[in-house]
This record gives sequence, structure tokens and C-alpha cells, in this order.
Amino acid sequence: MNYRKLIGILIIVVGVASCSKKGHIINSNLEKKDHTGSSLVTEDYNYFGTIIDSVTSNPIPGADVIRKGVGSGVFTDADGKFNITVQMNTVLVCSMIGYIPREINAGIYANLGTIKLRPEPE
Repeated sequence: MNYRKLIGILIIVVGVASCSKKGHIINSNLEKKDHTGSSLVTEDYNYFGTIIDSVTSNPIPGADVIRKGVGSGVFTDADGKFNITVQMNTVLVCSMIGYIPREINAGIYANLGTIKLRPEPE
């Protein structure tokens, strides 16, 4: 029996390298996959962005940026900026008292850009 072939069927090791152009996620780690191609390793990535008021375009300091369904997250700084480390394709909920919450998908771009929150109707 060819053990190399058997091991290759059970676990495939794939080298993953992405470009760093224009805010793409950088990952030069080896990713282990099982025989079905499903990833055995979950990786966290750093995402960043700015939350502003959709009416005034002013930054919103102290806004929440949390992982949907988990509750852990970060607050924006005085300039409405945030950095958060999560797995790719995590849904982030951006919210602040007096504003309608907004969901953002953390995808392939590290820069989530400017996220506009609309004030709640009076």
C-alpha cells in the first residue's frame, strides 16, 4: 500500500498566499484541509473601517462593532475608526444608541470602508 497516497487523500496541505494590493487580506500560512476540501483551520483577520452619521457625515465615536450572535466586539474611537479581528465572512453589527443598526460582512477586503448609520426616526 502506498502510504504517501493514503496520507495525501486524508489530509491535503495547501499553501495559501494572497496579494496585499488595495486592502486584500494577507495570508501566507499553510491551510490544512481534510479529504473533502473543508478547512480544518479557522483563521482570524484584522478588519478596519470608519462609522459616520449618514445625515451629517460626522464620525460616531463610541459606536459598537460586534460579531453577530456572539456579542464580543470593539468600540469606535473619537474619529469613528475601528479595528476588529474576526474570521472571514463573519457578520458584524454596527450600532449606536439613536441609530438604526447595520450589518456588514467581513469578506476578502480588510478595509470595510465608511459605514453610514442612519438616525432612528423621532
